[in-house]
Amino acid sequence: MEEVVLVDQHNRVLGTHPKATVHTLETPLHRGFSVFIFNTANQLLLQQRSFSKLTWPGFWSNSCCGHPALGESVADAIHRRVRLELGMSVYNLQEVLPDFQYRCEYGGVVENEICPVWLARTHDEPQPDPAEVAATCWSDWDTFKQILGKDADGLYSPWCKLETTMLENAVAEFLLAGT
Repeated sequence: MEEVVLVDQHNRVLGTHPKATVHTLETPLHRGFSVFIFNTANQLLLQQRSFSKLTWPGFWSNSCCGHPALGESVADAIHRRVRLELGMSVYNLQEVLPDFQYRCEYGGVVENEICPVWLARTHDEPQPDPAEVAATCWSDWDTFKQILGKDADGLYSPWCKLETTMLENAVAEFLLAGT
């Protein structure tokens, strides 16, 4: 059974809780991560979350999100979740927003995370697990930002929108550095 790591406002561990029951209207603060994966053509991988997910089903979002296990590094958790959700491997992991934190609600479920944001590269094409991911697509960064700016229908996850507004300089540097 997968567990999330519960933390205080200073990211100190308070304990763990089963992932399957942690997300409610009273979701405690816990650790997560978010990663934006780019291919060698500098395109960003986007995913549509599975329609069977408890949190934000069917919403489009950044490449991959998840929760590190107790004692697991975020980098190791990223490798694990990217393999599980997308059937891919990543390299050149870079943490760019180490202190990102958010809280948002949808459909009676709250996300409440200390969620460092990372950038990564891949040579792979996604082979998503349908229990996790409904669809994927590649997008140029500037096109993606324009789409998010016009997302009046709320098709994208709120954390993806928040993170994207904070990533401009980091992504520009990352893409210039190349593969």
